[in-house]
Amino acid sequence: MRIGDEAQGKKVCAQVSSLARQIGASDLFAEAALVFGSRLFAGFGDAALVAVLREALTRLPPGTTAIRAKVMARLSAALNPPLGPEIPEILELARGATAMARELGDDHALLHVLQSVASGLVYLADEEARFALLEEIIRLARALDQRVALMER
Repeated sequence: MRIGDEAQGKKVCAQVSSLARQIGASDLFAEAALVFGSRLFAGFGDAALVAVLREALTRLPPGTTAIRAKVMARLSAALNPPLGPEIPEILELARGATAMARELGDDHALLHVLQSVASGLVYLADEEARFALLEEIIRLARALDQRVALMER
């Protein structure tokens, strides 16, 4: 598989998801869902991505985990652009994912979550809140030497 071959990547993610379903590996299913949705986009929704992220959340055991926080955050972004009924869910997912990641004390997970949350709140948060979020992403990315995260901002 070549880098940048999105169609092949999504096909592999679907295969991994199917296998994870068969063996009951909820974390593996969730990881495949995150890779499936690793390309952030704006202005249009992806029903397949929303479905796989929702399924991942139902498969994960309850509790405070990095993988659950990441899936929640990515789902908040995938529900964009908000059409109205999704707004409360987007806000709840974004806030819950952020709180969960902070509670874990895992800066790498928090950075991942905040990057998705920034996309999830792009249409909903005011300029000051978006700016504060981006400042935190940049601070974390620098502290963790995550240059790719800095380039995305």
